[in-house]
Amino acid sequence: MLPLALAAVALATTGAVSSAVDTIHLTNNLARSARYSPDPAVRFAWGQRQALAGRAKYARFQSEEEQELLRREIEDREMRVEEGLARRAVGSAQIYDWGRDAQYTAKISVGTPAQEFDVVVDTGSGDLWLLTACPNATECGGIPLYDPTKSSSYQKNGSIYSIQYGQGSSSGVWGSDSVTFAGATRNSQLLGLVDQVDQWNNAGTDIAGLIGMGWTAVGTGPVPFWENLAPSWSDKQFGIWLARETATLDGSTPNGIPTQLIQNGGSITLGGVDTSLFTGQLNYVSLPTGVVEQTYWQVPLDGMVAFGQKINTDSTSGFFSSSSSKSLAIIDTGTTLMYVPTQIADNFWSSVSGATMIGGMPFYPCDTIPNFGLGFTFGGQTYYVAATDLVASTWPTDQLQAASGTRLSGNHKQWCQGALVGQSTGRSSSQPPFLIGDAFIKNVYTAYRYDPPAIGFAPLSSSANNTFGPNGAANTGSGGGAAATGSSGAGSTGTGSGSSSGSGGKSAASKVEVGASALVLAAVGALVSALTSAHPSPVFPPHGAHGGARFPLLPPRASQPPAYPRTEPLAPLPRGYERSLHALPAAYPRALVESSGDLSRSSKPFSEETVAATESKEERTARIKRERDSAVRTRADARPWDVSDAGEVEPEALSTAPQWIAAERWRRTESTDDAEGVTLVFLHANGFQKEHFHPMATALLNRSSDPTTQFGTPAPLATPTALPPIDDIWFLDDVHHGDSVTLNDGVLGAALAWEDTARDVANFVKHVAPLSDRAAPEHVPWRSSAQPRRVIGVGHSFGGNALVQAAAAYPQLFDALFLIEPMTIPVLVNNPAKGWPFTLGALKRRDTWPSRAAAAEANRNSPLFKSWSDDVFALWLSHSLVPATADPEGPVTLATPGWCEAACFSNGESPQRGWDALPHVRCPTAFVMAGDPVWMVGEENANELVWRPELSRNEVIPDAGHMAVQEKPGELADAFARFLATVEAGEWTRGEEEAQARFSIMSSKVLNLTVPFQNVAWTAETDEQTPGITTGTASAEYAFSGPDVNGKGTGAYIVTFHPVKGNKDSYWYDGQLVFAGTIAGKKGDVVLRERGRVADGKLTADWVVEPETASGELQGIVGAGSYALDVRSVGATVQGKLEVEF
Repeated sequence: MLPLALAAVALATTGAVSSAVDTIHLTNNLARSARYSPDPAVRFAWGQRQALAGRAKYARFQSEEEQELLRREIEDREMRVEEGLARRAVGSAQIYDWGRDAQYTAKISVGTPAQEFDVVVDTGSGDLWLLTACPNATECGGIPLYDPTKSSSYQKNGSIYSIQYGQGSSSGVWGSDSVTFAGATRNSQLLGLVDQVDQWNNAGTDIAGLIGMGWTAVGTGPVPFWENLAPSWSDKQFGIWLARETATLDGSTPNGIPTQLIQNGGSITLGGVDTSLFTGQLNYVSLPTGVVEQTYWQVPLDGMVAFGQKINTDSTSGFFSSSSSKSLAIIDTGTTLMYVPTQIADNFWSSVSGATMIGGMPFYPCDTIPNFGLGFTFGGQTYYVAATDLVASTWPTDQLQAASGTRLSGNHKQWCQGALVGQSTGRSSSQPPFLIGDAFIKNVYTAYRYDPPAIGFAPLSSSANNTFGPNGAANTGSGGGAAATGSSGAGSTGTGSGSSSGSGGKSAASKVEVGASALVLAAVGALVSALTSAHPSPVFPPHGAHGGARFPLLPPRASQPPAYPRTEPLAPLPRGYERSLHALPAAYPRALVESSGDLSRSSKPFSEETVAATESKEERTARIKRERDSAVRTRADARPWDVSDAGEVEPEALSTAPQWIAAERWRRTESTDDAEGVTLVFLHANGFQKEHFHPMATALLNRSSDPTTQFGTPAPLATPTALPPIDDIWFLDDVHHGDSVTLNDGVLGAALAWEDTARDVANFVKHVAPLSDRAAPEHVPWRSSAQPRRVIGVGHSFGGNALVQAAAAYPQLFDALFLIEPMTIPVLVNNPAKGWPFTLGALKRRDTWPSRAAAAEANRNSPLFKSWSDDVFALWLSHSLVPATADPEGPVTLATPGWCEAACFSNGESPQRGWDALPHVRCPTAFVMAGDPVWMVGEENANELVWRPELSRNEVIPDAGHMAVQEKPGELADAFARFLATVEAGEWTRGEEEAQARFSIMSSKVLNLTVPFQNVAWTAETDEQTPGITTGTASAEYAFSGPDVNGKGTGAYIVTFHPVKGNKDSYWYDGQLVFAGTIAGKKGDVVLRERGRVADGKLTADWVVEPETASGELQGIVGAGSYALDVRSVGATVQGKLEVEF
């Protein structure tokens, strides 16, 4: 579901509210309506948008051929819209539609003091976001903006908030603030602060954002506002009533403005339902368990009726049937129309006299509106749709003929577009997708229950059922009665057996923008998201900020695949497995122009000089630093290929040579009683190779299958769970590593994007992995899609980052992730103009030896290798070294040359992209962290890292370092077995308190203290090697005391340093602050190590003492300390303040 989806939500009359927190009245924001524009072309375009939008929104249900057809229809429509806009620019303007039930907004208060906004309420998404800036007046001019600097309760989060829609986007950062909605308040609710919108085109409206009322899984990470509060409600549900605009059904309204504006658009009630708005009892229908689409408000559909007969909703073999089987229907207030399987829609409209299809939309003569008797049956009760709610728009005959170019038969004055639209029957003909939107929902009161999950339906009361009279005239009284319920029978217009009302709402396309660009953010975005099996955020940014343009995965250009390189003999596999070697197509094209070239293993792309035989140690050090600077500049200057909003890559990219991935497969050959097995995909660390995982994988396959066996900590499962069989293990060499360097001889480039490695693993799982467990050819072909498999990714360091980004962008690819010290970090503590310290190390390291024996003697007891297991070191000698000459017994060199490792380390942005992507990983995720030493960027960051994904657990191997794969393969196998057992046992349901604690600091009292730094000193010097870079040290003193804080609770101590001047370039820094005083009953010195990041041209370093939190009574707060910060920046002015919050 789209996070930018605009939902229709309702307004309540005064009345009894059952166990409700509060009821809020909404306004129906009416303006010029494209549906009722006097321009026929505009109204016809509106109709086409509605038809396409619903299909696009749930495109994931469609076959590939249907998805491709829909994609072409959308692209064709957008091209025609652009052409139309160009023509209109001569003397006309596009009209944007917010009228006639198009959008429903509610008041929300954010911050302290409160800032009030109109936001769209959407049951189809989970995020809350507000505009904080308007970069383009044509996009958002005149819309009220949220200003977090004016709120004392606002807290920075710093993670990137980004949604990519294919032809539109919204981005900013996450933050948290106090939010009040419908009488309920949450003091620390995460919300997106949007400062960039593209092709939104909502200028002139008051809509400042959106509040999602869907489940967590349909957002981009945080628990939605309502879901955070629902556990505390005595009545764990919220209710929605959608009112109608009943001014007219006439499409010729002057200036496109309905003659009657409805300010009371409905109501939403939190923590209960408004019993005055419906009659009888709510009929609750439970959300099914164990279905793929459980993330939506989706319930079983018992059947449909039309024209007094039952419709078989389970089979498309016929229209009318004596009985009906249950399918599933999504109830979505953010969709205008009703979408059913194409065969049902076609048969329905073929039963309506004179109905015809025009431009993919149903039209029927409606000089007199027919009596359809259309109803949907939920929970054994049938709820009827008023005849006028099947009118999406109305057309005089001459205007429809002119707009569509279609000659209409008959002597009819008026035509109506139908609100029942056909869509694909989806992945399974036994469960076709039914998407039930506002045209139905306006006929009932709906309640959305948290626990147990269910949707309740009830007929509207007479006071709530505002209707049209006969043939579309507005009724001002109670109208035509409530929607009839029962097991069968037909509804009728304006009678007690069926409600009569106007059409309404907006389609999925209209959720985010209107007029010519309506499909830009919604329909196309839903389609792109569905086609990639990904939630809308985050996506693979081949360059730029996290959440940048999605880079496509295209079939590689036809070429002769290389032969797999020779390989040294390997140890026999465990019984029941056989080995094969493969060359796999890498993601195509690569993200950067400079990722393709003519380089090979022996190339020296970062060196432009000949090494003198008499080179001194000092001369060598200076030369290596110049090569380091060249590597960093090469990556910084690398140009990404241009990708259009439609996903088209500039033609030159498609002329580049394909690249290949060397892969080793261990395939299971023995039967395991038809138990469903798993596929493991291993990705190595930078500078190493796939073979280093062999000892871990061997230990895993050889270990006892008895799950009660305890391997270290934690304790074994309470309920023994047998591990699933491992069908396949794939070990992949990154394009610039190991055997892949041989495969790509002469086509490698000097700049790498880590996101390409993420694309490679996604490409492998989606398009390359064999469809069965049978033997595969050496060159596994690229396919349009792959058969679903249970895939678990295992990644170390650099490989762990790639898996995180792949899993965040394509959530359905992986069943679980096992991450060993993943290189996903919030900030790099070094100067980006000089690259990582590791860049220098990769270029400085020796890479050639006279023989393998000489390499063994020189390295076995060196600091890097001395802690490695004998098995892995033997594999390094046999597979990480390759002959440097034609003599196989002669000199050897690194299989992964130093320049490749350095090029990878020169990428300064990707580690943080992995960090930002972690909250969007939806599958169970295990972290294995080193204990000696603690993770390379500090214990505090490690503690935060392992809890960033939604579902996570972690283990520490006390005597392992970052090279745990090389040092402790057996222990890693044991840890993986424990993790796999928890996945198989389904032990991944978290307590509500724990889930909530991940997103906010819970405390009973909040105290904010702002303390200026005193005696600020700044010592600076110019970096001679890098002009324009200034290095220096900031220091300061501070002292403060605060009032007593009464009450009990937990809290965290936060210190923020704010240099106030800078530019858009990155800053890199490290430092510490020492606090001496009393914090939550704890006394003594607390050293706070930075975990800073850079954003918006400001250096912002945040320190958080965790888990240094305590429960107890908070009393006097006093403190004093010193501050020191090493800063490497470009012209920064150092100022700051100390913020203490409990």
